[in-house]
Amino acid sequence: MCADRFLKSFNLEELPLFKHVAAESIEGVLERCTLIQLGKNDILMRKSEANNYLYVILKGELSVRLDSADGDPIIVLGRGETVGEMSIIDHKGVSAYVCATGDCQLLAIDEETLWALVTVSHAAACNLLGILTSRLRNTNIVLSERMKLEYDFHQFGSADSLTGLHNRHWLDSTLPRLIRRYSRACKPISMIMTDIDHFKDFNTSYGHLTGDLVIHSVARVLSEHLRPSELAARYGGDEFVILMPGVTLENARTAAERLQRIVADTTLSLPDKSPIRTPTISIGIAEYRNGDSAEQFLAAADAAMFRAKDLGRDTLSE
Repeated sequence: MCADRFLKSFNLEELPLFKHVAAESIEGVLERCTLIQLGKNDILMRKSEANNYLYVILKGELSVRLDSADGDPIIVLGRGETVGEMSIIDHKGVSAYVCATGDCQLLAIDEETLWALVTVSHAAACNLLGILTSRLRNTNIVLSERMKLEYDFHQFGSADSLTGLHNRHWLDSTLPRLIRRYSRACKPISMIMTDIDHFKDFNTSYGHLTGDLVIHSVARVLSEHLRPSELAARYGGDEFVILMPGVTLENARTAAERLQRIVADTTLSLPDKSPIRTPTISIGIAEYRNGDSAEQFLAAADAAMFRAKDLGRDTLSE
């Protein structure tokens, strides 16, 4: 439907695109626009498809959805707002799905007509620039919120659910960065790797729930007796890794001996208060050697831990 007759009875000043635009100066342009009617859930634009129109909402609302037409809207646009301007300018596919939330009436301005409007009206050109600026600002806000949400999920995904310590994923991503930082500063990094001696016996004698209790208890001891700069992670099963940036091998040994004594002095009991055998731990310690990879650093600590086991367990080696 042609829009010029409808718009003659419409207050253009109410639409941001036409604010301060003299109606008589753009009558010829408006004759080339059309009116579009949409019903609830009708799809106006599809992600990745080409678009040659800027749409101005005259009545109703449009929702913008990123992943699918049925997804949750990231924004809802109302009367006077526009969609489609970005794809007209960069000539790329539409970046989202745009759907009607109910009955809608839209003014459709094709690309050629839009540029004609900007050419004949300085006010319309300024309005379009303001609309684009607002759209970019809103996009930045949405992206910022999504990045924060992803960061929160990443943090959640980096924690071990049983112990509350960092997990293997966190260790794999953090250790290389830590190595680069401390190597550039010519500062030492030490690592403690430990596991629970004869852990399978806990599962066999008491059941897997008790095994989980032992893992949790040892993890709590480790986390409660480390300095803020020392970082503990569950490496897998009953194995733990402690990163000690800025700590020499000698000081790491002192810390490891202290942790070993504290674990051995820990009293554990089942939920019914009946006691169970106190766990002990075997510990390997290693100091980072310049030029080694993160994998080689882990392997050195792991080899030291197995040497501690060969020495009879409940001991440490480097």
